Amino acid sequence: DTLEFPIGNPFQHTVDIDIRVHTNCQGWTVQADPARLDRVRPGEVRTVRMHFTPQFGVKLGTECTVDIEAWADGTLIGGVRKVDRPPVPHPPHGRPYDEREIEVRPFPLETGVRTEICAVLDNKAGWPQTVKVEFSMADFTIGVPFQRIPAAANPQTVTIPPYSTVKSCIRWTPLTPGHKCFQIRISQQGYEDIISQKNLDVGEHLRPGVEDQLLITVGNPKDFTADIQIVVHTECPGWQAWTEPDILRDVPPGGTRHVTLRVIPPAQGATLGSGCYIDVESYINGELISGIRKVDLPPVHPPVGEPRYAEREITIQPDPPAIGQPAQICAELHNFAGVDQTVNLTLYAADFGIGIPFQEVGQLPGVVIPAHTTIQRCLTWTPPPGSTHRCLQIRIQQQGYEDIISQRNIDLERPLEAGQEALEREFEVGNPGGQSKTVELDIKKIGLAPEWGVSLAWDEATLAAGEVRTNTIRIEPPPGGSDSGLFGSGHIVAVEAFIDDELIGGVQFEFEAEEHKIYLPIILKRVAPS
Repeated sequence: DTLEFPIGNPFQHTVDIDIRVHTNCQGWTVQADPARLDRVRPGEVRTVRMHFTPQFGVKLGTECTVDIEAWADGTLIGGVRKVDRPPVPHPPHGRPYDEREIEVRPFPLETGVRTEICAVLDNKAGWPQTVKVEFSMADFTIGVPFQRIPAAANPQTVTIPPYSTVKSCIRWTPLTPGHKCFQIRISQQGYEDIISQKNLDVGEHLRPGVEDQLLITVGNPKDFTADIQIVVHTECPGWQAWTEPDILRDVPPGGTRHVTLRVIPPAQGATLGSGCYIDVESYINGELISGIRKVDLPPVHPPVGEPRYAEREITIQPDPPAIGQPAQICAELHNFAGVDQTVNLTLYAADFGIGIPFQEVGQLPGVVIPAHTTIQRCLTWTPPPGSTHRCLQIRIQQQGYEDIISQRNIDLERPLEAGQEALEREFEVGNPGGQSKTVELDIKKIGLAPEWGVSLAWDEATLAAGEVRTNTIRIEPPPGGSDSGLFGSGHIVAVEAFIDDELIGGVQFEFEAEEHKIYLPIILKRVAPS
């Protein structure tokens, strides 16, 4: 592999520039051509070629690094780092036990309820990549072996087009409920396997000033006896959190011990359910083994693992509804606590768009949800004349907790027929803030080949406070029609809107074979401001 990069002289005088290489990639040969730049004038820029040659049989994708540094007059003037990642890499964000590319719904698991787990895979290379994806599960533990989920198409082989994103999913019916740990293993010939996990605790009934205890099994996955150190990190201001004990001595290979996580929320001045979290991690000889994340959510909240838009626990009958005709808007309410919970529900509706205000259309006060139970409650809503698209929002209020806002988008359009040349839709983009801001739009595609064309009338605009501007999206299938060029388990085009790098909403188009479904707009699931 060859990498070219420019090197310039930042000094006010002519210098010689030496190229130095530092690498921890075993079995690699790294050469700079040239290794020295003679008599580089002030401001002059020259090109250096770096040649990387791994030995035959060396395993790639190990995350090893090659550092290339430029030195002049005994001073480091700059450098670059090349990281050995596979073409389908590990996502750059998230702790290894709370990876964003793993989606599980519903979560926590419910006995007898059909469950879906998905992995979102990115191909960063310019040619197709074929990988094997295996989905596994374990009890809510740290460092304990995972077992393959007994489901059809597990593992499965997935081909990802160049510079594309694909979603790979399996479905099964759990035999036991509650919190579990999930793992995906991505295998690609010639590269190290990539392992990602999602280990979340979201069902504890936390109370202000009252200690909560969680017993955690911790295992030693190494092939030697070791001490295991337990480290606790909290992102919840004013909370106390620790484990007893905080170190496990002489744990044999494959052996397990128990620790107790003790958590005390603030007694006064804090409302629970903010979405903050506490991480519990295990280390052996300074190496992170694994961990779990305990999230502060209200006892009644939408299932964790849903996309940040188009919440599935909100449904409408009939679907789609008819303008001027009553429809039933229903919400599934999950009580993850061991005691009954009482909540108030409020339903809102908005026109089709991003950053558009919602209007209240109905309330359901005093809804009682039994312990460890899921119920459904509905409101009647009549779509008014006007736009054929609406967005629905439900606010869940529980005494002593932050309000939870859940949203879903409604499609009142006919689906796009296969073979149609292109789809064009207008949508409104608003600035919901109190001052003038620049709104930036970003296009995302999942499960679609690069041949799919997606364009916007505009992708950046400065809007005054409350200002709304019309935009148009054009989605053009490949020559074979809308059924061609589809890969993986989900086929999505999304346009997301950002203000100051914060996602404020968006629009989404979801494709299926022989059918084109539209969900508008993309709306964030978020904890409501207090």
